[in-house]
Amino acid sequence: MDDSLGWLPIDLSKGLPDGSLGNFLADSYLRMAQRRVDSSVQVAFINHGGIRLNQVSAGLLRRGTVYEVMPFDNELLIVYLTGAQLKGYLDHIAAEGGGGVAGLEMRIREGKAIDIRVRGHPLDTAARYCMANSDYTVLSSNYTGMRGLPFRRTSYLLRDATIDYCTQFREAGLPIHVDTQKRIQHVP
Repeated sequence: MDDSLGWLPIDLSKGLPDGSLGNFLADSYLRMAQRRVDSSVQVAFINHGGIRLNQVSAGLLRRGTVYEVMPFDNELLIVYLTGAQLKGYLDHIAAEGGGGVAGLEMRIREGKAIDIRVRGHPLDTAARYCMANSDYTVLSSNYTGMRGLPFRRTSYLLRDATIDYCTQFREAGLPIHVDTQKRIQHVP
């Protein structure tokens, strides 16, 4: 648990609507899902309630810290859905105040997701999308809108995806990449 995964250049914080820790975790899921499972994955999400530390400090990131952030053995699932189904999930995220996302930006107005852009393009409700998400969120959470959608099990734990994401930077002699772009904003 004391193994160094790499150098974290900034503090990461859990927060809504757009916490740096949640976005960092979602980035790790997106990148590793694309590299190890399905290169067509466009977006990724973290269950905000599943993040169990409020902050991770800059400096050496240890394996044990990743276990503290994510103590559950949740598996990464690949889910295939329409833009309309994705919009329904984003409305759920908006109603909960936001959360960690990768591959998209949106605004929240009156508890609804608006101005949604997936990989820089406006959300197309008729298009097909591919998402990486937690088996808990897809199969067991209070959000039931993804039940019955086609999905692919990966046997790849979310925690392992984050560890692998960090390790690749260490092996390249680089600090861990943290994208600080704001992805979710509340608007009047």
